[in-house]
Amino acid sequence: MAVSHGPRGYLIGNAVALLLALGLALVPLRLETAARRWPWIAGLLLVLAVTAVAGPPLDGVRRWIAIGPLRLHAGMLLGPSLAVLLATASPGLRIAGTLAAIAIACVAPDLAMALAWAGALLPGLLGLRPRLAVASIALAALMVAATAMRPDPLQPVPHVEAVVAGAWRTSHIGGFVLALAGMAPLLLACMRDAPARALAGFWAGLSLAGLIGHWPSPLIGYGAAPILGYGLSLAVWRATQSARAST
Repeated sequence: MAVSHGPRGYLIGNAVALLLALGLALVPLRLETAARRWPWIAGLLLVLAVTAVAGPPLDGVRRWIAIGPLRLHAGMLLGPSLAVLLATASPGLRIAGTLAAIAIACVAPDLAMALAWAGALLPGLLGLRPRLAVASIALAALMVAATAMRPDPLQPVPHVEAVVAGAWRTSHIGGFVLALAGMAPLLLACMRDAPARALAGFWAGLSLAGLIGHWPSPLIGYGAAPILGYGLSLAVWRATQSARAST
């Protein structure tokens, strides 16, 4: 951002969000049992649904949680943690919860989030009955297509959307480095851990949206919500790991 003359406020905002995210990642959470995880799953889905229906609008689009003058993208803030939690649930709950999240993204409308949830769903379908997996993929694809067909009135904002393309125009090396940085969370897919793979799929969908259209570039562009959301999801992931280790 500094090299491409981004606003100083963007630099400060992301730096503060990074420090807060590092703190969030270290928060000890108690998620040992399904009974402790259920309220989180239900609560996060409820917040996402309420935001899509009654959140503060911007050009007719509702995707944000308002905290005073600050607006945080609800899906990027809460979605990663929800993806981790759903990955620890039974196959039926995992599929139903993820499809519900895609439906919420369609209502918003938010194609980037719909792609993120589709990405989170795919790793969890491995090993399931073929008919169930195919039906889940088909339903997810239909809802993503429905989201894509809804008009998105928001205009792209420099240093938020199309960050890699903008950096490439300034410096090919900078654009390449940013592209690699944006793909770093995908390394979680290398772990033999369902929540980690779901988290990798979630970020893969978001990153894909940022590359193919005018949607935010998570982590490498301006925006506190994805940075904070990533830190919170790491805390949730650590808690689920501890729960499995204890059993």
